[in-house]
Amino acid sequence: MLNLVKSVLRFFGFIDYPGDKPVHIFTAPNEPEAEVWKEVLQQGGVHVVLRKMPRGLSPANNTGFKYFDSPYAVLVLQSQVPRAYAILQPNKELPKRR
Repeated sequence: MLNLVKSVLRFFGFIDYPGDKPVHIFTAPNEPEAEVWKEVLQQGGVHVVLRKMPRGLSPANNTGFKYFDSPYAVLVLQSQVPRAYAILQPNKELPKRR
């Protein structure tokens, strides 16, 4: 199991930061919106991982489309949280942190 975790961390670029843990900064209501925020953060130099959450954990999941219903957790490295918030702060549409 530990090797699987290390492989995933290496794949997403987190292995370069030993001891730095991924932190959940906010929840996007669906995958397309999560991908948009991921792109914004990556352009600012922040490592991002999206994690699909179980349906029903977000009040914004009543779209009627099963593919787009699941909320996504947006995670960044703990050391990059201030930079991520600085990038996202000007965006008034940012979902609230849960």
